[in-house]
Amino acid sequence: MTVSAGREVAAATGRILFHSRLYAVNPRLELRRVPAPVFISYASPDLDSAITARDDLETDGVECWMAPRDVPPGADFAEVIPAAIAEATVVVLFLSAAANASDNVRREAHLALRHKLPILPVRLEDVQPEGALGFMLADAQWIDAFPRVAPSLGRIRHETRSLLERAGKKVATTTGRTRFQRILAGAAAWSTVAIVTLLLLVWIQRTWFNLVPVVSVVFLAAREAPLVLLALAGVPALAIATQFWLHRDVRRALSLDALLGLGDTGARVRLAGTGVIVGLLVSAISVAPPAVAIHLEHAPIDRNNPAFTRALAAPLRNYLSQCRSHYVVTTRVGRLNPPGEYVVRIALAPYATRDGIEFGDLLVDARLGLTQADPIADDQRKSGYVDLKAPFNLIVGERIVRVQTTHYRDAAPNTSQIMASIALTDHSRADASPQSIPQSVFCTD
Repeated sequence: MTVSAGREVAAATGRILFHSRLYAVNPRLELRRVPAPVFISYASPDLDSAITARDDLETDGVECWMAPRDVPPGADFAEVIPAAIAEATVVVLFLSAAANASDNVRREAHLALRHKLPILPVRLEDVQPEGALGFMLADAQWIDAFPRVAPSLGRIRHETRSLLERAGKKVATTTGRTRFQRILAGAAAWSTVAIVTLLLLVWIQRTWFNLVPVVSVVFLAAREAPLVLLALAGVPALAIATQFWLHRDVRRALSLDALLGLGDTGARVRLAGTGVIVGLLVSAISVAPPAVAIHLEHAPIDRNNPAFTRALAAPLRNYLSQCRSHYVVTTRVGRLNPPGEYVVRIALAPYATRDGIEFGDLLVDARLGLTQADPIADDQRKSGYVDLKAPFNLIVGERIVRVQTTHYRDAAPNTSQIMASIALTDHSRADASPQSIPQSVFCTD
């Protein structure tokens, strides 16, 4: 056998296998389409919308018959279509101006009534059935699916299933995918739900519980803010509700296999919407201000600002000061953090005058209720720090401490830093990123 002959045999075998899946052989050796419970009636201009709805129904396990796909090769349409309607249980008729003018659609509706089949009209345009078609559909409740059919696929699927069930037709509850594919789709959907829930939890933590570890937020919220738990539970609840709305089947509600994994337009819209939600949460988390932040303030400190209280006298002037730099330490304490006494620590390294840096004035937000803070040097050649203590009701929200550092003539700056942290006594601590003191602020003469 030549290579070309082998290819012809393989191609013929493929065609036979393809048709054997769609057709059954009757005793007279004639090929016919396996009977389908749903007959799709449409006008030629509405082909794309009809195919979209048909594919969605079949993905959901509802078999459909639709010309020309299901017309056997060489068969007469005038013979095959009446037979398909006679074997159907429900007719889904797509109504439009073209359908009103179509003799074939009118004949198919007439045959459906002759066999006492329920007709589900789906309006693709804002038109009313006219003439004989209007008479035949007079008592039918239609579905509006314009300007696009995709958003109405869930309702078409639900109503079609309801008509089949009322007619005593057993409807499959599995999709057209294999069991392994459904498991993968469900796992992917549940993973996405878990990611969205975790991102929401992190955003809530950074907004209201920013001094508490993420793993502790759930336990703290159970006591202090039950609404937070409802918000977190809302993510999987919404996913399950969407799954049920898509399939109207309680047994499939927890699988989430159709939430993200289908190829129709509605699934792409849901997937895009999920991506937007994830993007918004990631952006919100990334822009959330830290619990403690430090930045260099080039402007002079306003000693007459009534919103601040001078809390520390200037350092001893036994060295000739050459220049100064100013820093702002901002604390942001979420309102759902645990109550108690909090400590804001501001440290300077090196602190000793040998390295040319020493604490100057601290101007503290007057709402903290502090009147004095003394710097403490652990080692005058290493670092010094100031502790500002306040109860939760005074420290909640955003507060500011302005720090002045003094640099001396004999300075030899080397990796000088200002550091800050905020902590609830004995636990729940947050540290700011250390701010390096630039050498440019030191005096060179």
